[in-house]
Amino acid sequence: MPRVRRRSALTWIVVGLAIVFIAVVSLFLVSFYFREPAIDVNTLEYEVAKTFLQVAGVILFGAFVAISTFLFQQEWTQRRENQRRESDRLHDERERQDLALRSLLTQTLEAYNGVKRIRRILRAEGLKTISAEVYKQQLLGLNDLQLTFEYLKIDTSTMGDERLLMDPSEAANNAHPRDLQSEFKDIETYLNLIFKEFEQNLRHVEEQGTVELWSLGELNSFLTDTRGFRAGVSEPFHRIVLTLQKALMVPLDLPRVGQNSKQS
Repeated sequence: MPRVRRRSALTWIVVGLAIVFIAVVSLFLVSFYFREPAIDVNTLEYEVAKTFLQVAGVILFGAFVAISTFLFQQEWTQRRENQRRESDRLHDERERQDLALRSLLTQTLEAYNGVKRIRRILRAEGLKTISAEVYKQQLLGLNDLQLTFEYLKIDTSTMGDERLLMDPSEAANNAHPRDLQSEFKDIETYLNLIFKEFEQNLRHVEEQGTVELWSLGELNSFLTDTRGFRAGVSEPFHRIVLTLQKALMVPLDLPRVGQNSKQS
């Protein structure tokens, strides 16, 4: 029963009991005090009338207390049930959100490790020349990882998890606040430049059989420029992981009994 309806019912019950009490008192007065001849004090009839009035008052007051207690208990039970339902809803919502964040974290770790693996393989070929076969094989793999980061960039924009938003105090102290979408975009953009260079040079490399690393500016930077790799891949990756780990550690704020919830 909604709270407004319960209050309305209680109001009508109180009014009804008041009317009954007034009617009983009026009947008592008409029957015993305003009749002719009047009842003498300290007679049996007078004591019976007085006792009747006292009993009626106690009964009516007791009925009011009992009904009020019943309605209060009913309202408290309903509030506890609403709190339980809201808590269950929030738990289910948090489980779905956590599952999505863990999946995002796993995919990010796998993609980053894939990029590092390709970088190490290419560096193992030497930093002077690379065979066309290795170049094609590893750059196609790098393209798959670039597409993964592009997908993750889009996926994070549709999550709607409030835990991923930057803390207002941090945003106020940061002249250029970042979000997960921006971090994924940085990595995806960095890797995309390497693959565009690959598209432009693949035919020539296959004709030559090998390629001088210095002639591939983006790939050369990817393999030899540690600072550039950190800025384009490693640092955004670590910020992503830190953000996801912090989000997963945020405790669930459950409603208390009687507390208004977003959905009740």
